[in-house]
Amino acid sequence: MSDELEKVVEPKVEPKPEPKAEPKAEPKPEGKMFSEDYVQGLREEAKTYRLAKKELEAKFRALIGLKDDDELNEDKIESYKTTKEAELNAAIAKANDRLILAEIKSLEGYDPKLVARLLDKSKVTIAEDGTVTGLKEAVAELEKEFPQIKVTTPGNPANPAQADKTPNDEYQELMKQIREHPNDTLLKQKLFLLKEKMK
Repeated sequence: MSDELEKVVEPKVEPKPEPKAEPKAEPKPEGKMFSEDYVQGLREEAKTYRLAKKELEAKFRALIGLKDDDELNEDKIESYKTTKEAELNAAIAKANDRLILAEIKSLEGYDPKLVARLLDKSKVTIAEDGTVTGLKEAVAELEKEFPQIKVTTPGNPANPAQADKTPNDEYQELMKQIREHPNDTLLKQKLFLLKEKMK
């Protein structure tokens, strides 16, 4: 029984776990962090980017008019940008003038040449879609100052008092008025309009 008691009384001792050894890093060959294939792939990729950059820079230089040996700086880029904006604005102004002229020609009862020369285009607006607004109002205002812009038809003269006058008669009368009032700019403008009308 004492043996049995000893077995019962004897404490059980559990074996201690052995400390886990940290995995040892494999020694890397000196000077090489990446494989040769990986490094070669990176070099090829970098080369591709360098060549693409050179090609784009050459195209950009050609676009803004720089030679290969010219320095590329902000001033030259800004100068190019300003030039292109001026060219664009000139093209837009020319297109707007054509739109206005087309609208003037569509107006009935007016001499398009005279109206185009005398019209204050700042009173006419053109929308993004090419719609011309304010032209009829500007022409009506112009007609008050220069009634000569109105085209006379044989059956419907613009001014009944002048219906029987020929352009030569009008010219002679206007020259007489200019001799009497040589500093009157309105008479000179009327003379200009009459000469345009006679062409």
